[in-house]
Amino acid sequence: MAVKTYNSSKVANEVAEPIMPSLFDVKIFPNPILAALPIDILQEEIKSVGGFDAFERIPATVQQTFGTGKHRHYTGVQVDNMIELSITCNVNLRGDDGTNATNLLTLKKMKDLQFNRGTGQVGLTKDCIFKMVVTQKTKDDKIWRVATMEHCLFGDSGITGLDEVNIETDEPAVLSFTVKSDKNMLETADAV
Repeated sequence: MAVKTYNSSKVANEVAEPIMPSLFDVKIFPNPILAALPIDILQEEIKSVGGFDAFERIPATVQQTFGTGKHRHYTGVQVDNMIELSITCNVNLRGDDGTNATNLLTLKKMKDLQFNRGTGQVGLTKDCIFKMVVTQKTKDDKIWRVATMEHCLFGDSGITGLDEVNIETDEPAVLSFTVKSDKNMLETADAV
């Protein structure tokens, strides 16, 4: 019996390697009210996106019992269609004047439409929802799957990581936030 080595591995030779989490592209389409935001800078600085496991969940099995004592099992109806993705991004605080926080300001303007802590104003859903499309790719730059999330809102946790911002260092600050959507779709490579 021949021993299989890395060189004779079909998986290794055909570049069918695991999908790396950094191979993605995020497009954010803000609400038309904020059309002038520099959203492209925010999109370039997104480091990671997590939470795709929620797309794979399936409804629980339901057991129905008849009067005769017989049972029937079937897949239940999944009522909750809410998906919540967690996103981390860099905020470069070293601009021309040393305080360029474009990504933070962009996120805050988008979040303030939903709830403005300074004024206490709560926005209408139609005025604060946005759309986000996450495209995941393989190492050879082929699209693996596309997650389209419409009617997006910021999650309950808000924007975190502001406590660790230090303008004395050259390291970019990292912010985290969650985006939730109740209208979403995941297309895999065979459908794209």
